[in-house]
Amino acid sequence: MNIVIVEDSELIQVQLIRLLAKEPRIHVDGVADQEEGAIEMILSCNPDAVLLDLSLSPGSGLRVLQRIRLAGNRSRVLVLSNQTDVSLRTAAETLGISGFFDKNSEISSCLERLISWLPHKQLTDKERLDTLLSTGLIDGSAQDVFDDIAKMARNMTRTPIGTISLVGAAQQWMLCKQTTERLQSNTPLDFCRHAIRSDALMEVPDALLDSRFSTHPLVVEEPKIRFYAGVPLVLMAGEILGTLCVFDTVPRQLSVEQKQGLKNLAHCVVTEIELRRRLHHLAQNVPAMSALST
Repeated sequence: MNIVIVEDSELIQVQLIRLLAKEPRIHVDGVADQEEGAIEMILSCNPDAVLLDLSLSPGSGLRVLQRIRLAGNRSRVLVLSNQTDVSLRTAAETLGISGFFDKNSEISSCLERLISWLPHKQLTDKERLDTLLSTGLIDGSAQDVFDDIAKMARNMTRTPIGTISLVGAAQQWMLCKQTTERLQSNTPLDFCRHAIRSDALMEVPDALLDSRFSTHPLVVEEPKIRFYAGVPLVLMAGEILGTLCVFDTVPRQLSVEQKQGLKNLAHCVVTEIELRRRLHHLAQNVPAMSALST
């Protein structure tokens, strides 16, 4: 993804470039701090996205937005500004921005939105296993927080079975203690392996009518699954590690609200996995750091 940064603060420029450098799939085409230079850069580069400050000297970020739209530019624009006046926000939204963030407190949220537009990474089996190992979560010990999220997913979708799974080459790890015994001993790997092929929610209204799953042991035998919905767990860097999924023994479809709720819960799972991954990394490196200090 190619982006242009329009920001009049040199300090914020440096901060954004440093944060974006952590994501190798994002390339900063250029940085501008004045209206005329910003317009020229955006129109010549035609970037995928623009991070736009509304306070420029000289000039105005809102005029930059107006002028590039008049010139036919359709880059996605994320406004990152300390000007939070409602009228400015409304004007910017009228010109087709994709997000409005407070520079003082929402830089991380702005960059998360930007990263969410990146295509997911298709990992090899070895890459996925290495990434799974880096989380410290595949030791077989379930976590209460994941049980809580799976329970919320079941309650919200009104399904009897819900779980969180991490998918390896030929193995699947369930992060929930409450997963049914039948699913624990015969994990629905085929369902989840299909689900992680994209970053979109996968819904199977009736598994008996779906050629991919109609002969699956969990469909033709107990618990006789008929319905499946799974949301891929996509890390910030684009790796898909598994799914948050729900099952039912009768055919059905989720409502729009239920689908969005399941996506929101999947985001909570990803946030928790990212946290556990950082803690696991720190725990592994503490002994080495201690040795260096002695």
